Amino acid sequence: MIAPGAAWDRDDLLLAAGSLDQVSPHVLASAIVQAALAAGQTLALPVGVHEEAGAGIRGTVDGHEVRVGRRSWVAASPPTDWVHGIRRRAELDGATTVFVGIDGATAGALFLDDPVRADAARTLRNLRRAGIRRMVLVTGDRSEIAEMVGAVTGVDQVLAERTPAENVDAVLVERRNGPTIMVGDGVNDAPALAAADVGVALGVRGSTATSETADIVLNVDRLDRLGDAIHTSRRALEIARQSVVIGMGLSLLAMGAAAVGLLPAAYGALLQEAIDVAVILNALRVAIEAPAYAHLEGPQAELGLRFSGEHDLLRNGLDRLRAATDALGSVPAAEALAVLQRARAFLDEDLLPTKSPRTPSSTRSSPRPWAARTQPAP
Repeated sequence: MIAPGAAWDRDDLLLAAGSLDQVSPHVLASAIVQAALAAGQTLALPVGVHEEAGAGIRGTVDGHEVRVGRRSWVAASPPTDWVHGIRRRAELDGATTVFVGIDGATAGALFLDDPVRADAARTLRNLRRAGIRRMVLVTGDRSEIAEMVGAVTGVDQVLAERTPAENVDAVLVERRNGPTIMVGDGVNDAPALAAADVGVALGVRGSTATSETADIVLNVDRLDRLGDAIHTSRRALEIARQSVVIGMGLSLLAMGAAAVGLLPAAYGALLQEAIDVAVILNALRVAIEAPAYAHLEGPQAELGLRFSGEHDLLRNGLDRLRAATDALGSVPAAEALAVLQRARAFLDEDLLPTKSPRTPSSTRSSPRPWAARTQPAP
């Protein structure tokens, strides 16, 4: 959801944030860029970019100084009633808030909904069955959101509003109690991954720095593959030990037979080659016993794609409904009427249509000039 301030248009706000976040490796930046592209924005290339871990990113976009990140990073002025309202709404929606500043003033805010993965609770249960005794959620999100996620997933402890340095401290504390696995997908997670005994990176959504630091990279965006990785590693270690024992045992027996004259040299060499082949074939059982994964095919896959497309189509319209309710009582009557008419058109034509939902009629192919309204920015 996009919540522009009084002086900026929602499209220009998304254009500014998306353009700046193109060069950021942060996982939230990727979501903002994807939202801008989905809205038909043509992003500009920022210059003079500087990013501060745990705070935000700043740079120049089309001649405007743009900042994206925490409210204190975006603007030094005290929070206004509008800012407090944004924070209250984020608490009610359980969303992460990213503020956008343009030319030194707070221009608006972006609400990022990061739902709990459907496989998260099942994955944690599988990890406990695999022998993982303690699980800790370490995040930079607000305590309210982190506690809710922790309650849903069933972790043992929640550490919220943590900086990258504090993530490392949390890993070092847990290492005192035993071997530690750290799972992360953002550039801020790279130091903590390096500090853990085993670092696991989600390679699809994660940054290059995270993938380079991690010991294991999951190439699919599914958390349950972590359990598969543990199973595969244990199975590989078990088969490796079998191969070592079998190979060395047979070789020692052959050497003993050769030492007492029961095995000629030529036959000994052939027997050693046969032992090597047997050990290699035994090791290949790791690939043969790979777990089978469920996937959708045929009508089920088509139905899933259809629901996904309809969800994307309606998402922006639902944001317009929220914007319409916020506009009532805070904008002139003529502008409020126009907002309500657009909201009603969405209800009649998209959300509750009498015919098939329509597709977006047009998208912006080029950025229009940034023009602030007469009201001061919050």
